[in-house]
Amino acid sequence: MRDGRQLGRGAATLVALLSCLVAAGAASALATAHAARAAASPQPQQVTEDGTLVRIARHGTDIMERGTATGTYDGPIWFQIKAEENTVYFSFQFRTHLGEISGSGSIRVRAASPRSTITGTVAATHGTGYFAHISAPHLQVSGTMVTATDATNLQVQGAMRR
Repeated sequence: MRDGRQLGRGAATLVALLSCLVAAGAASALATAHAARAAASPQPQQVTEDGTLVRIARHGTDIMERGTATGTYDGPIWFQIKAEENTVYFSFQFRTHLGEISGSGSIRVRAASPRSTITGTVAATHGTGYFAHISAPHLQVSGTMVTATDATNLQVQGAMRR
């Protein structure tokens, strides 16, 4: 009977030891996976896009513009604009061969004839494909707008994570 109890205690000790090793291994694997994800997280990428837009529709203070953007990524771009006094609120969609980016922002317009000056910020908040996890909350916008036609030249700059 003594041998049976000693074997039982020995087996229990072995099971406890193996359980500790498995738990330590799982914790180590989780820590390694977390570290790998953190290391794989992309560093911010500086982007610069130059856009040329033309008005395709206007209904009162609502304006729809379409154009092209070139720079870090190239592709067609669409703006839906709501003008209120000297501030313009907008949403945008930018399509590249890698995926789409969309977001919104606001710009101040200093009216002057024949061109107005534009400054403001934009946030890229949604993406697909390559840009599925985009984060670009503080992009800077500058440019000019032809007062008579709403034709717009923009430059967008800042840091983006994807």
